[in-house]
Amino acid sequence: MDPRLPVIVGVGQVTDRGDDLARKREPMALVEEAARVAFADAECTGLPQRVDSVRVVNMLSGAAYDDPPERLAERLALPPGERLYTAIGGNGPQWLINSAADDVAAGRCRIVLIAGGEALYTLRLAGRRGAELGWARGRGRATTVGDDRQGSHQDEWDYGLQMPTQIYPLFEVALRAREGHAPAAHSASLARLCASLAAIAVTHPNAWFRDGKSAEQIGTPNAGNRMVAYPYPKYMTSIIDVPRCAIAVLSTASSCFLSPENERATSDAPSSIASAQVSIGGRSLTTPLFAFE
Repeated sequence: MDPRLPVIVGVGQVTDRGDDLARKREPMALVEEAARVAFADAECTGLPQRVDSVRVVNMLSGAAYDDPPERLAERLALPPGERLYTAIGGNGPQWLINSAADDVAAGRCRIVLIAGGEALYTLRLAGRRGAELGWARGRGRATTVGDDRQGSHQDEWDYGLQMPTQIYPLFEVALRAREGHAPAAHSASLARLCASLAAIAVTHPNAWFRDGKSAEQIGTPNAGNRMVAYPYPKYMTSIIDVPRCAIAVLSTASSCFLSPENERATSDAPSSIASAQVSIGGRSLTTPLFAFE
């Protein structure tokens, strides 16, 4: 095994349910909790004290925050290090994972905390009730990374193509035509796919909808399942109105099992590499060990 192979060593998710505004939490509080879940999931002693990069996906519901990565690091008492915040874009989460993996593999970072979270449901709930939310505010500015260009081309704007619900249906219809599927058969296939995901959500504690709708329920337009944009009725359409977040901690297998002192020593030239079996959360894994002269 390559000792610099990037791996996700811990994950955490939090979903903030309920309509009691007095109990609802702001996005930064949610990502803090999820980060603590991820650190516990990793089962690596002293992991938070070795995080040297914090990267956060742009928060639409956290627009008032001055520097989300730094504020999160402060809440978690992390050591000084790199702080990055993405531009707005649905590609942000996967791009952060990919770029962090590159940086870990190249040795530019040892342990990267990647965070994303929203609380738009809470914001809109407060707006409907005319309530003021006492969320944190700031005047600074985070170091922003990623592509900050407008997400749609001017040609798309000219034809009213701006939102995902206006663009993705075009892709879907084009895919159906290329595959030569009849419209009804293609819609039925989409409904079966969504039903398979809904079946998983039934037992997932952080899923927003856990009612396990059937393919027939998902694929049949009616008063409760209006057609949002053909071929997608409401039950096939994702929503942004959810107060939830997710965390991933990315490192190398070797970094997780070495002491901080020996981890720093790996930046020197190791004379040989061997492997050993270790157990993480009851799972047996093979990890590289370093031998030094």
